Amino acid sequence: MNRGCAPLRDDSTAVREEPATTLSEVSDAWLVGRARELNAVGQHSDPAGQRSTIREADNLLAEAQRRGEPRIVAQLLRHCASMRLATPGMVETADPLLDELLTHSRRHGLDVLQADARALRGRRALQNGSEDTALTEIAHGLAMLDEELVPDRTLGRRSWERLLATALIDTGLVLTQLGVYEMADEVMARAH
Repeated sequence: MNRGCAPLRDDSTAVREEPATTLSEVSDAWLVGRARELNAVGQHSDPAGQRSTIREADNLLAEAQRRGEPRIVAQLLRHCASMRLATPGMVETADPLLDELLTHSRRHGLDVLQADARALRGRRALQNGSEDTALTEIAHGLAMLDEELVPDRTLGRRSWERLLATALIDTGLVLTQLGVYEMADEVMARAH
């Protein structure tokens, strides 16, 4: 059954095969998987391709918000913010998404996504040249990740472990940029 996921052209522009399935017909897992795919594609695209992937991811986020499942919304917020952080000229547009991700994940007790929001905010602070703010964000996130985390049964173990690994990698990358190499190595080893 066609779920609306189409191959990508060489120029990284998404092309849907007919008949296209509407977003309201796809599963939550498909929304998250497509956002993850767009995030990966956007990292290897030219500026036009990056903007195209961000527009599609924003549509996925709007659908997730319409559905209202907190875990799915948080993951889509994370992908949309991360894509903007990697896109020149759009970095500052990540700020409201990062704030929303932090608030949303805190409100719904999504500790791993809250820690990842801290890591991404640390990355953003470094882009602004604010190492002190980045260190503060990373410290908050690490404190959350060092607690005894209980896997989210709603997501399933594999998806939860992927979220945890992503949060740890995002944290480790910021620690590396800050020059805290030993701690970064420990965090990255834990992620792997």
